[in-house]
Amino acid sequence: VAIGQRLDYQVRVENRAASLANAVVLTATLPAGVEFVSAGGGGANCQTSAGGVLCNLSAIRGGDAFELTISVLPAAAGTILFSATVRSTTFDPNPDNDTATVRTLVVPTINQSDLRLAKTVSPAAASRGAQVVYTLTLTNQGPQSTPTARFVEELPASLAFEGFNNTFGVCELEEPDELLCQLGAMAAGTSRSVTLFFRVGAQARGLIVNRARALTAGIDPDTSNDEARADLLVLGTGDFNRDGVVDAGDLQLLVLELTDGDGEDVADVGGGSFIGSPGMDLDWDGRVTLADAAVLVRLIFAQA
Repeated sequence: VAIGQRLDYQVRVENRAASLANAVVLTATLPAGVEFVSAGGGGANCQTSAGGVLCNLSAIRGGDAFELTISVLPAAAGTILFSATVRSTTFDPNPDNDTATVRTLVVPTINQSDLRLAKTVSPAAASRGAQVVYTLTLTNQGPQSTPTARFVEELPASLAFEGFNNTFGVCELEEPDELLCQLGAMAAGTSRSVTLFFRVGAQARGLIVNRARALTAGIDPDTSNDEARADLLVLGTGDFNRDGVVDAGDLQLLVLELTDGDGEDVADVGGGSFIGSPGMDLDWDGRVTLADAAVLVRLIFAQA
């Protein structure tokens, strides 16, 4: 356990005799250099005493057991000793097992660093055979530095990994479908970016969802921002113009491909309800940019 990290002692008192044990009392001696947090469980009446905790457990029937938890916060590194002894007004034929002790190693404070991972892809829409670039930015939001900042990139089967550009650390294939990028130590408030290069496969289609997750050797107090994703739209069907503009007919073919040829539940692209939808910039002549195509496909999948 680390300095300042909560340490819970689980104490179990068993009555191994057949008769009732009356007025059972547990006395726990707390280690030196710890801060008492709490004690209780199972209806025990506990209170602190000089250097310890006293818990009244009342009576315990033969064959039954009583469990409680005593929690402390270690304040210094080293080995600490916790001891607990149980007594009863009922005769105990074997008092040798009435006391239990446990030793715990307290280590210096483990670094706490909130890592946040962000991810983008450029371009957001690309044809088969084209190169796409993913940029991942890892930020240490503190409060402390991290000795080892890393992230794992999941490699979609429809994208071929071609290389990376990284000022810090190195990226290596850990598994056929996973890329591990190690960025080294990062101070609080700093960010580091990695650029990954991929080639869109010949069989790629639809939306390719690409995910990554951040890892640290210390404690991350907020893991909700450790994962990031970027979606790539594969333009596998349609006669797209080199100037980055596609007409309504080409988009209709794209819609049919993305819906496995079933366009019954998809609005007509050329003049249907998608025109004027939030995020769309369709001209009245039916022309739409590739960025608008990506928005269109997301709207289609949202209605599926």
